[in-house]
Amino acid sequence: MANSGDTKTYCIGRVLIEIPVSFQLVRHDGSVYGVRLKRLALGDNNEALRIANEQIRALKKGDVSDNGTPQIFRDAQTIEGVHVVSRYNDFSSLGIDLNHIWEEDAYFSSGGVVFRASTVVDLESPIDYHAHLLAVANAARPRDPDEIPSEEGTCLEDAFIALPVKSEAVGASFYHPTEKSLGVQIGYILRQPGGREVELEALNSNIGREINVAGFLGREAKDNKDYLFYYALLGQQTTRNRHGYRISVRYFDYRKNFGQSPITEKEADKYWDMLINSIQVRR
Repeated sequence: MANSGDTKTYCIGRVLIEIPVSFQLVRHDGSVYGVRLKRLALGDNNEALRIANEQIRALKKGDVSDNGTPQIFRDAQTIEGVHVVSRYNDFSSLGIDLNHIWEEDAYFSSGGVVFRASTVVDLESPIDYHAHLLAVANAARPRDPDEIPSEEGTCLEDAFIALPVKSEAVGASFYHPTEKSLGVQIGYILRQPGGREVELEALNSNIGREINVAGFLGREAKDNKDYLFYYALLGQQTTRNRHGYRISVRYFDYRKNFGQSPITEKEADKYWDMLINSIQVRR
């Protein structure tokens, strides 16, 4: 994470962007190849196996729920040092049978850190999510938030996933430490060729002005009537032969005295221009 004085460079997914040093990173997460990743603890493969076995015992005892839905143990296996535990959502009380869909959690150690990679497997889907889960587990390593990796891959808050461009969705939020109504949000979506289209309808509107950043066409708009809200959207549509990209950036100041100290409207304008013009996409 480079420091240019007023700003720091952050790696969000495959996007590099300058954020004012007065803002703190409070969220940086997402999915890669349809797989979510969470850092659990320091430890080696034995610790990863211990955590996996704890999850298995809890599932078999009926002690696990996900967003209020009971979880049922399905299977467990170890593949090349990755401990995979699968589980069903228990919808029996609703009379629903979805046994062709289940959750898979992969527990593994990389660089002295234990991670859990999670995905949903659907036997009726043409996508091999189980293979994606193992690919992410084998490509993930710890990443310090200050690190901007030189190799190809995706940055999350605590990890780097060294995989080729395919499909991912990553977001980050930054807030002022003393003003929670003052912040910056970034959203990034990447779709593989032939995949679903990305939402870019706003580019066809006449709101704001047209911009060209990081090789993508986009639009930016500003509202300072009842609050400060700056928004930019840029990208390219998915086609059979090219990836789809969608990058959205928001600056907001929802305080009653918006545009005043600690960041004035004039300073916000300066930061916004630096922020937008700093965007790079690692391809």
